[in-house]
Amino acid sequence: MVELDVTYLRFIEKYHPRYSSDDRVLLCDILFRYLSNDEVSNEDLKWIKDEFDSKKEVLQELKRLEINLFSEALGYYYANLTQNGH
Repeated sequence: MVELDVTYLRFIEKYHPRYSSDDRVLLCDILFRYLSNDEVSNEDLKWIKDEFDSKKEVLQELKRLEINLFSEALGYYYANLTQNGH
């Protein structure tokens, strides 16, 4: 199991208001576990094999999802900052 300590993931968790209910977060977890050779369910593995032709494509999708989530979290962070009069 690969341990990932990335500040931007904690930022997304803290500032994205739908973090715990956004399906993209789950997809990121599944794709990261797949890329790091960690345990992935058979159902998820089938989905990955059906959806992607290579690990490179999986990585591109993971990056796309994480960039979108981070961008949204940053937007919420700044919106909250300006609403509070800072």
